[in-house]
Amino acid sequence: MERTQLYLKDSFSDYYRRKNVKLIIDRVGRREWAFQHFDSPAMIRHIAADRNSLGPWLAKGPRHVYNSSAYYRDPTAPMPEKGWLGAELIFDIDCDHLPNASSLGFEKSLELSKDEVIRLVDDFLMEDLGFEEKDMAIAFSGSRGYHVHVKDRRVLGLSSKDRREIMDYIRGLNIDPRRFLREVQSGESLSLRLLSEGGWGRRAKGYMISRLRKIGEMGREDGIKELMHSKGVGRISAEKIHSALYERGGIEKIENGVLDLFHGSGRRDFWQGLFFECSQKLSVHVDEHVTADVSRLIRSIGSLNGKSGLKVTPLTREEVDDFDPLVDGVVFDDEKVKIRAKEDFDFGLMGERFKMKKEASENVERHAAIFAMCRGYAGLSDR
Repeated sequence: MERTQLYLKDSFSDYYRRKNVKLIIDRVGRREWAFQHFDSPAMIRHIAADRNSLGPWLAKGPRHVYNSSAYYRDPTAPMPEKGWLGAELIFDIDCDHLPNASSLGFEKSLELSKDEVIRLVDDFLMEDLGFEEKDMAIAFSGSRGYHVHVKDRRVLGLSSKDRREIMDYIRGLNIDPRRFLREVQSGESLSLRLLSEGGWGRRAKGYMISRLRKIGEMGREDGIKELMHSKGVGRISAEKIHSALYERGGIEKIENGVLDLFHGSGRRDFWQGLFFECSQKLSVHVDEHVTADVSRLIRSIGSLNGKSGLKVTPLTREEVDDFDPLVDGVVFDDEKVKIRAKEDFDFGLMGERFKMKKEASENVERHAAIFAMCRGYAGLSDR
């Protein structure tokens, strides 16, 4: 095994043995377990284990540790013969799935991932779908995002199709604004109303009010120009909308679900456009393949992520708010290790910045050295 890989293997092994690590997993014996080691890209899987037999596997210093989201009668059997008993509902939020993430950099993308998991848990899983925190497990993935496991008994038997429908709802897909924008009889005329009792209707109402208030703060001319970006809205329509919103109490009407602020052929298009904008801005970018998979292998909570050396960290909902993955996910110490850069790099860890030029050698703290080696930025220095 190459020196760098051997060093990482020994470091991971030392961590698991020295810390007597316990993985945060229930029904251990009903899961399939899988391991990948530093000396091979192959996945060793279809393993059954209990808490005692997991110890020797971890002591080998695996690069990655996975367990199935599903429960099986026989986890060691081939897939068709395992005897599927149900599966947790898993959500994977990864930096790679966020819009423009590649242009934001690793650290900023992690901040956005945290915003996404907060919105997922608070707005969708708890508010809309009614799950309780006690029926969820939240974890930093150890690298580029967060995982949420829903363990409520009502989800365990859901099919892949059922899970995809939940995922589509959370991602704001196939949400038809016409379900929420209804014309109702008001006297001798039809009044356009927003149905906002819950879910996307409630979310759209809040978004519309917030968005239109921000436009109102721009001043009349800039606000009119901003409104003209909406589908079917020209200068004259934008002036009418602006007057209705900010001179005739339009915002207060929207708070009551009334959208009769102006009339004309573009009225419905305007509100449908705002609804679509809401579904883009307030949806959550979850990995569709992970959620729909009823036998997914997912990183074990409490293990180390071999792509970073950071811990797959269990979190309560309250802990998520102040969690800093590049501080709180660090498990290795600050003993100096000499590394050699394979490429230019610059990253933050434990409140410090680590920068090196390609081919440079330098003594850095062990946690930074392991992070750089796991990321492929550097290797152990031989001089």
